[in-house]
Amino acid sequence: MIKGLTDNVRMPRLGKIRLGGKKSVIKDGREITYPFAADHFMVPDELKAQLGEKPTVLDIMFPCEDDDQFASQYYRMYSQTLGLICRGSGVTCSRKVDTSTGDFASKDSQSMEWREGHCNGRECHMYKAKKCKETMFLQFLLPKQNGLGIWQLDTGSRMSMEAVNSMLRMLRLMCGRVSMIPLKLVLVDKDVAPDGKKKTVKVLDLKSEMTIEERARILSTPASQVMLPAPIPPPDDETQPDCVVHTIEAYAEEPPDDDTPTPSTVPENVPMAVSEIEAMCGTDKHPATDNQDFVDFVSEGAAKLGWSLNTLKIWINEKRTYLCLSKPVSGTSTLALVGAMTLKQQEMVCKMLNDMLDARGR
Repeated sequence: MIKGLTDNVRMPRLGKIRLGGKKSVIKDGREITYPFAADHFMVPDELKAQLGEKPTVLDIMFPCEDDDQFASQYYRMYSQTLGLICRGSGVTCSRKVDTSTGDFASKDSQSMEWREGHCNGRECHMYKAKKCKETMFLQFLLPKQNGLGIWQLDTGSRMSMEAVNSMLRMLRLMCGRVSMIPLKLVLVDKDVAPDGKKKTVKVLDLKSEMTIEERARILSTPASQVMLPAPIPPPDDETQPDCVVHTIEAYAEEPPDDDTPTPSTVPENVPMAVSEIEAMCGTDKHPATDNQDFVDFVSEGAAKLGWSLNTLKIWINEKRTYLCLSKPVSGTSTLALVGAMTLKQQEMVCKMLNDMLDARGR
């Protein structure tokens, strides 16, 4: 086994499904290219035989539990020549900078590097200049189509992101997980008025047609039996999304207004706030010496499952969103595992391990 290589497993990406494209027009003797939004999913030719020419509904499944792997959401800024040059969370960001000037790297930069910094989100001057935008890379399985791998769809619509996030939260409350559950990704009409002018746009929505009987079946099946490797590539492999993301060089000409809606208010059914997470999982950290029972239990449970501590760490990180862990567990010692979790989170891990052991007959 090679550390940092052997355990880096990624599913193959079969292709991309788009929500629009680009059009070119001649203005004042010059060709100007601008994006347009489609009223259907623009699927590649190999999917049209099963899905039709203009599908508005996709049967999908998510392959894993970590939202940051299958629904990566960040503020992103791209350069036409360098690709991704800034990615932020609204709190922190990673920027590709020119080492001689400290400013954003450009095609003329002789030396550049990635640096950590503060992200101002929608208050950033780059966001206000429409050079940065919220984007979601949604990656999913198409279980009814041929091929084993994931498909990717990019969106810059805040309404679409809120709809997806809300359904993910609902699934976790109802089923305890989101992976390998049949869902429908649909395009629906939404009335918006971004500049005081009412218009109808297409936004993503995530729906479930699950019955009570199906929910009971899902609850009785341990998530570990259907977990798949994380599909997301590392950040430095990110390519520019197909949704409308503005670049620095592209703004020599001001493009037409973006049809991506920007609501003035956020619906109530957004993901849990920090206060809710703290209420559920607690805030105090406890070192290993304060909870030797947890150390003994997870060590014995991992051994019975034939797991190394590194495998146990990977398994816990796959459950990170469910456990409300603020960041992935690092290190492979029991001290590292305990020190990363509150007592409540440790209890949740013990319960999941116990369920797995029971399912395997100890």
